Amino acid sequence: NMSGDFGGHREKLAYYQFGSAFQSDRFLSPPDPRAIHDRGRGGHGSFQIDARPNADNSLRMMVMGDGTNFDIPVPPLDERLRPAAKAREWTRQQTAIVGWSRAFSSNALLHTSFYKRWSRSRLLPASGPLTAIADTDRRLLTVGVKSDVTRLAGRHTFSI
Repeated sequence: NMSGDFGGHREKLAYYQFGSAFQSDRFLSPPDPRAIHDRGRGGHGSFQIDARPNADNSLRMMVMGDGTNFDIPVPPLDERLRPAAKAREWTRQQTAIVGWSRAFSSNALLHTSFYKRWSRSRLLPASGPLTAIADTDRRLLTVGVKSDVTRLAGRHTFSI
């Protein structure tokens, strides 16, 4: 495993960046203690920037992405009988969020966020004689807007 982050600010602007990576030869429970073709690796990264142009407004942008590559484990008997049966799986995803907050008074706040999330999971088939053929590809996309108004009234908080 390896990871690192970095951030800071300057007047009305703040930023933060994070990244990580991993690799493992035992990423899941293998079918045999001597499993062959049993490696997994991946990484994740994110970046965020915040801005406050004036006392009433603030902006935030965040982008994240990650991916993994996995070997599907093969027991020693399959390695001898079907040496080409080495399927793999990989996943990818990305998220972006942009938000804006506006204070209308000391007791009223509007917050709006726009977001997009994309993900994909893919099983890459093995090849060769005597191998089972499995091939899947799943993709998801979510796009949306979320907005709410918060109002303080005495000891009560109302959010719509």
